[in-house]
Amino acid sequence: ENFFPGDTVLIPPGIPHRWYFNREKTDADGNIENVAIFFPNDLLTNLQACFPEMCAPMIHISALKDALIFSGETRKEIYSTMLRMRNETPTKRVLSLLEILLFIAQDKTGRVISGIRPLNRQEMRMTQLKSFVNCNYMHEIKIDEIASHIGMNRSSFCSFFKKETGQTFTHYLNEKRISLACELLENEDMNINEIGQAVGIPDTPYFCRIFKTFKGLTPTEYRTSKKVHQ
Repeated sequence: ENFFPGDTVLIPPGIPHRWYFNREKTDADGNIENVAIFFPNDLLTNLQACFPEMCAPMIHISALKDALIFSGETRKEIYSTMLRMRNETPTKRVLSLLEILLFIAQDKTGRVISGIRPLNRQEMRMTQLKSFVNCNYMHEIKIDEIASHIGMNRSSFCSFFKKETGQTFTHYLNEKRISLACELLENEDMNINEIGQAVGIPDTPYFCRIFKTFKGLTPTEYRTSKKVHQ
């Protein structure tokens, strides 16, 4: 789900995640800032062994399997402590982390925003496919190649993808590339040829035709329209 300024989230191990945010809530350069604390799950076990007083709260946190977003006083305390930690010494940060863990253990406001559930075979294949596309969209991707990557032949893959998404793989790939091209047109000072190459469509005339098919405008017209509305 979208996140907003001040949101504070706990993400247990093993939960794939990505952040969505309102692009109107960025700084002048289109950037956002987040503060994150990473710690190994063994820390919770080790704290129990070293400090018997920490057993109950650490067991409670270890049992949390879903991602939680906090509110009220818990959110306020965790948020302010994390901001403060940016300017603390490494030693002081350890104490601040313990404070945060205790805030989480005592919390009654946490709302589940994501959890782990087993993926079926179709979902697993789509996850593999999307990951492959995200890593390789800037290169030529042949249908035989992506089909082999998820363990299918070409014919079975085409039928599978159409059934799962309602569109062809070529349409899906072009739609993704054009979406990425829009971001570059809006935020980067690159020429049209460079943008086409960056998103995996190096033939500039073909890139412009595909772009207009999806957006109803040429890349240049799209960039101009965005500047007019800024």
